[in-house]
Amino acid sequence: MCIEHLTAKELSQRWHISPCTLERWRREGLGPQFLKVGQRILYRIRDVQAYEQKRSFNGNGQPAGEEKPCQSH
Repeated sequence: MCIEHLTAKELSQRWHISPCTLERWRREGLGPQFLKVGQRILYRIRDVQAYEQKRSFNGNGQPAGEEKPCQSH
């Protein structure tokens, strides 16, 4: 069985942040998209991975996948 969702607790463990941080992000409209099913908060794995990808940077501080523009001398 393929896991397609994470609970807020599982995501907080994945990112080593407090569940309260995720709760605050939800209130402020930050963080990855989430689902509310009854009282449960769930995060789709694909949304978490997309959020992580948007915040992925290379060693030069450039977004991952983008090359630094060439500078001519």
